[in-house]
Amino acid sequence: MGTQVHRLFFALLPDAALSAEIERSVVAIKAGGLVHGHWVKASKRHLTLQFLGDFFDPDDAIARSRRAGASVRRAPFEFTLNRAATFPRRFNPPCVLRCAVESESDLRSFQAELGMALRVAGLGEHLQRQPYLPHLTIAYAKSALADSAIEPIIWKADSFALMDSHVGQSTHEQIERWPLRA
Repeated sequence: MGTQVHRLFFALLPDAALSAEIERSVVAIKAGGLVHGHWVKASKRHLTLQFLGDFFDPDDAIARSRRAGASVRRAPFEFTLNRAATFPRRFNPPCVLRCAVESESDLRSFQAELGMALRVAGLGEHLQRQPYLPHLTIAYAKSALADSAIEPIIWKADSFALMDSHVGQSTHEQIERWPLRA
């Protein structure tokens, strides 16, 4: 058993063009001076679909996750990020880009479908119980930010990935990626 903690999750990853759009919003938020804190590196930005948790020995969870990911059939879809806000938390609240509510239905449906595939693969006990709130974390702020409109960013989701965040090393490793297809 190793001592490295592996934090496993499924996510949508922005491509280069989308990353550039997200970065423009981040620059505008920074320039507005409303958020001060620790900014998430562009290479670590993602939209979490399912969080599985921390594992010292992740091999079984990774194998089951791979089976679940490969079983999902979903056509590509799109949604819009149109506002920035912080989640309520006493210290270092996450500053996030949030989805336009009217564009979330396909994303929520996909997240639920992936969750069902993970349950079938025997990983149900690892799934989070709280309601899914789609977001992309851009910073950990020193204070709260009220819901603020941003220039809309259209995210065309055409793949999803199983990720391993190596806790304490500030790295995210893509384990496997699957295309979205009907």
